[in-house]
Amino acid sequence: MTTPDPNNPWTRPDPQRPDAPYEDGQPTAPQYPQYPDASGYPPPGGDPPPGPGQPGQGPYPPPGYPPIPNQPGYPPPYPPPAGGYPPPAGGYPPPPGGYPPPGYGQGPYPGEPHGGPQYMGNPQYGAPYFGYAGDPVVPDPQGGFGAWWNKTWSIFANNWQQLFLIALITSVLPGIVGSIILGSQHWEMLTIVQHAGSSDTLIFHWHAIGIVAAIGLLFGIVGLFANAIGWVAGIWVVTRRGVGSPAPLGAALAYGVRNCLRVGGILLLVGLMTLAGAIACFVPGLYILVASSLVVPFAVFDRGSGAISSSFRAVNRNFGAVLGRLVVATVVFIAASFVFSCLAGAIFPNASRFGTSGTGPSPSTFDIVGSSILTSVLDVPLTMFFLVGLFAIYAQVRARAVPTTAADLNAALGA
Repeated sequence: MTTPDPNNPWTRPDPQRPDAPYEDGQPTAPQYPQYPDASGYPPPGGDPPPGPGQPGQGPYPPPGYPPIPNQPGYPPPYPPPAGGYPPPAGGYPPPPGGYPPPGYGQGPYPGEPHGGPQYMGNPQYGAPYFGYAGDPVVPDPQGGFGAWWNKTWSIFANNWQQLFLIALITSVLPGIVGSIILGSQHWEMLTIVQHAGSSDTLIFHWHAIGIVAAIGLLFGIVGLFANAIGWVAGIWVVTRRGVGSPAPLGAALAYGVRNCLRVGGILLLVGLMTLAGAIACFVPGLYILVASSLVVPFAVFDRGSGAISSSFRAVNRNFGAVLGRLVVATVVFIAASFVFSCLAGAIFPNASRFGTSGTGPSPSTFDIVGSSILTSVLDVPLTMFFLVGLFAIYAQVRARAVPTTAADLNAALGA
């Protein structure tokens, strides 16, 4: 037995088998019962394990001898079949252990092709040990970028209605409230004095800038915890629906509220770390942003480990794959968001002049709030698509390290 890899966040013993630690990122082989050979008889001279509710049995007789009558646990010898034919050689009854045939297991959940969920550290007999392409939420761990991309779109298509409602409540509504407060006060943070034949003069009003910055910081923190509710609730919905369980909106939001302080605190710490890295040097800030990208799934599914350190270890083990997927998801988000912003700017052109004077009419509250609402609503599907993409990255990376199915993730949700 080798020492578990410290860089693999999932190399820890199965909680139900604490004496069987993982070895080099792979779980130890489960101990399956010894099935009889092709003849259907148990090996001579051994005790088959007793079945449920059956007493222990004495030893089998040597090969070629009939069963010993009147022994505890042995049925009486079988009578000869009709027609006068003698019983088959050996005359042993079927083993009473009650072992199921290979492949026997729980009934499948919707979309599962392998006869039942495979729980971490206890895979089903005859089923693949790692994730498979038919799993409703876990991309094939060996499928590469294509498996992640297809699974992301599949999850988004199957859950977009509830994800949209969750994002409206936890992201759009706080943004609307903040826009109304800021838009109702016409703070002039900047005055532009235009001179004929010379450059313009910029006059900064620091008192107004300080007020707007303080309000923005306050709503930023509130919005971060509100988004934590939405992200956790979205992960809960995707996971529950992946195993065919009901996922009502109220229960999803309640689950998000119960976990928002813990997850929001982690996101706040990650934001401060990223800001410090960006101030020190731009590249470390980018690295922290990438390495901490999986903190929310880790905070939801792996509560026994530090979400930030576990995200760093998992990303470092799969840095190229994670970086490539993040770049694609980010490009999709930024490109679509830019198009939506241009659309909102065309509908509410005066909103872009918030806080300035001397260059035209000041924007009305209607312009500011209307532009904010339109942009936020249009960005909702982008935000949820990005969340689903991160979820699929986490699931695929985890499936590369330990056996992972939708049932495993659902069992890890907790209360």
